[in-house]
Amino acid sequence: MLGRCSRRSVHLGVLFAAVLAYGGTVAAQLGSPFSMARLHPAIDYTNRPTHDAVSELARRVSAGEVTLRFEPGEHGYLRSVLDALQVVPDSQVLVFSKTSFQASRIGPDNPRALYFNDRVSVGWIRGGDYMEFAAVDPEQGAVFYTLRQSAEGAPQFERNASCLSCHVAENTRDVPGMFAGSIYPNPAGN
Repeated sequence: MLGRCSRRSVHLGVLFAAVLAYGGTVAAQLGSPFSMARLHPAIDYTNRPTHDAVSELARRVSAGEVTLRFEPGEHGYLRSVLDALQVVPDSQVLVFSKTSFQASRIGPDNPRALYFNDRVSVGWIRGGDYMEFAAVDPEQGAVFYTLRQSAEGAPQFERNASCLSCHVAENTRDVPGMFAGSIYPNPAGN
């Protein structure tokens, strides 16, 4: 026979479980409050001006204050961009899993190199069409860009929303962000 305290604990436990179940159902129907917050006019993630290392470099390139050198062959803008962003080449980490919108170019025989400092991460793939950037903006959080690896025309940094398909997830609390994870890729990098 349950005592008075035990019955009260059971009732509170059942009530707590019901509240959690109801809250989970409502949250599933409404979506994450964090992901919805990105669209709020106070944040306006996709349209609001950014103030991060890459947007600042793009402004300086556009104003003629900085010239990015394109090296024909493998590296393209890599060395020039790392220098302009004050990213030390020794920060390099190699990732051979196919975790990029340029996945078809990545594998154990051609990893993606990630270079970083406290303000920006730079992704580079040998033979890749683009360099990839994740910059930390003081108001917007992580902002993602690409730079076409081509000597034709002036270098153009462009925001890349396709990065959000991976960089907005449960492990980033449903806001654009950085994360590191361990996976077990097969020999092809999948």
